[in-house]
Amino acid sequence: MSSGEDESFGSWSSRDADADRASAAFFASVTDPAKVGPEVIAELAAEQAAPLTIEGLKTIFAECKTLEALTGTEDAIRARGFDETEQPIVIAHYRNTYTLVAQAEISKAAVKSRLFPKKLGTDDDVNYMPTAEDVDFHLIETLQRCKTRTALDLAVELVRMRGGLRGGDRDEAAYALQVQFKKITNGATMRIREARAAVSPARSNDGTDSDAVILDAAAPLVSARALLDVEYSKANERTILHADGEFYRWVGPKYEAMSDDVVRSGVYRFLDAAKTMVMRNEEPVCVPFNPNRAKVADVFDAMKAETEDCTGETGVRWLSGSDMPSSEEIMPCANGLLHVKSGKLIPATPSYFTLNATDTAYDADAPEPTEWLKFLGQVLHDDAEAIREIQKIFGYMLTQSYAHQKIFLLVGPPRSGKGTVARVMQKLIGVGNVTAPSLSDLAGTFGLQSFISKSLAVFGDVRMDSMNSAQKGRATEVLLSISGGDSVRVGRKNRSDWEGQLPTRLMILSNDIPTFHDASMALANRFIVIRFKESFLGREDTELGKRIEANELPGILCWATQGWKALASDGKFTSPASAMESVDEMRDAASPIAKFARECCELGAGHEVDKDALHKAYLAWCESEGVTSPRNKSWLCRDLKSAFPSIGNSRIGSVSDRTRMLAGICLRETAGVEYLRQTNGDGSCVTLVQF
Repeated sequence: MSSGEDESFGSWSSRDADADRASAAFFASVTDPAKVGPEVIAELAAEQAAPLTIEGLKTIFAECKTLEALTGTEDAIRARGFDETEQPIVIAHYRNTYTLVAQAEISKAAVKSRLFPKKLGTDDDVNYMPTAEDVDFHLIETLQRCKTRTALDLAVELVRMRGGLRGGDRDEAAYALQVQFKKITNGATMRIREARAAVSPARSNDGTDSDAVILDAAAPLVSARALLDVEYSKANERTILHADGEFYRWVGPKYEAMSDDVVRSGVYRFLDAAKTMVMRNEEPVCVPFNPNRAKVADVFDAMKAETEDCTGETGVRWLSGSDMPSSEEIMPCANGLLHVKSGKLIPATPSYFTLNATDTAYDADAPEPTEWLKFLGQVLHDDAEAIREIQKIFGYMLTQSYAHQKIFLLVGPPRSGKGTVARVMQKLIGVGNVTAPSLSDLAGTFGLQSFISKSLAVFGDVRMDSMNSAQKGRATEVLLSISGGDSVRVGRKNRSDWEGQLPTRLMILSNDIPTFHDASMALANRFIVIRFKESFLGREDTELGKRIEANELPGILCWATQGWKALASDGKFTSPASAMESVDEMRDAASPIAKFARECCELGAGHEVDKDALHKAYLAWCESEGVTSPRNKSWLCRDLKSAFPSIGNSRIGSVSDRTRMLAGICLRETAGVEYLRQTNGDGSCVTLVQF
């Protein structure tokens, strides 16, 4: 009990004239029943005429379970006014009760704050009370688990309430307390040398003073926590994370992968500079820690356990702080975390996990990027719709959202400006966040390894005539999976395969429309096409890109945030009207059968066509189009169903002589073959082959 509690008893000897006949009623009026207990209040209220006795007071004290409740009894005690012979007894009972309640509260808080090892707890940690033996035996570990001044004060108070330190542990515990206190009060990110200088030197085995950190060789988890606190902490936050079998270190404002060799090397250096305590001649002395492979492996494994992210995710997310903005609205910049939606800058913090950040600082007052806007107007012929889509694409690339499932195609002749657009985009979001594969890489065993931590993949100068059919088919599958946000398996050299959703958006640059064979046209429908129509070959400004990157990136960043807001308002990307011819060309190349349906057929409910008539018309169309490998009837029908889900099977005629039909489609009169056409009253038609 502190001196503050003794001072509060000073006025307890003064009597209140009305207290003897109404002390219980007075107590009930000044005490919250929820804090002391309604049953006790009810008993006392029934005996309003009886004075509050010491025995009654002891009963009240026994019902007090919190310090707040105990403090609430003081008014009733003053009102009763115990005399000089009773007052020491009352004070003793109060002091004893205060000690028990304080011990219970501090013990519960210590366990709830995980200041003690989990193995000491029961199934219900809140009700677990560390004993005096627990405090003594685990004191060093308890102190080293403290990460804040509040936690340290709590641990010290618990030791004080348990009767202080005992025997030979006193010096070691006092030293550990001093080390931890210095670490916390001086800042958790101070270097090892500063940490050593902050504590009183311990005696080494050669009689000289040592400034080393003292560790217990038999407690690798404690050593790992000490290393993490000194080397991998900032403002009481951990700056290292282990996820998906790999360490990541925060370098502000993003995390970077660390190889196991780099981490293990740091463990060796830390332990090599440390000391450990041994008993010699019944005196504790410090000796070199002398790390070896086993000791380093133990601490290394303990670091994994202490920093493991149990979610197993490596995607962008907040590690803590439920009141923060959506992680998909954050752009990590050189000077903080930009909340794109509000335009506010949040201080960079290890609580935000991302592997990507731009080197450009956000400046809300940056001047308008006039040369950039002039360039876009020139290469896109002042097509406002195309420029707006470019701005939306830039805005989309700022954050880590993958919701729109689109692939961006910049197509046009050489020296038409598409490469400059891609380079400025890479510079804006950070060159280190971009990978530059070829389409043929997608068919390779390790072709996707570079995608794992990149936010953008730019396929430059795509030429599909150099790829065989197997490579094209594999590329189509991979592009569909990545753009669709599907889980993919990625082969990694000399490592286990990675599996998950790649965080990579896709952009393709090409002089011509690329051909991806896909009967369903699912891939073709994911492309947003921007057409660059004019070549500036021989007239190009070779310094333009450098000037824009050197002078206008902050302004382009502000311009891109407006693009993000435009995308949020529109809710989707749309290929501009100037590119629709290219869009149709891509769809026709992906599915020639879909082109046949568009030119020779009509789609709609109620339509039906004889499969033989349809195939005959298709063969005639292939001959006119120069298609050298037409589909057979079965594949024709299957591909039509893939391209147009509304098409299905149908049959007409008697059970013994049914004609196989396709429903939802019929031939046009200009299909180029002879057939019978029956028009129904509702405008639908049925077409049959004419033999």
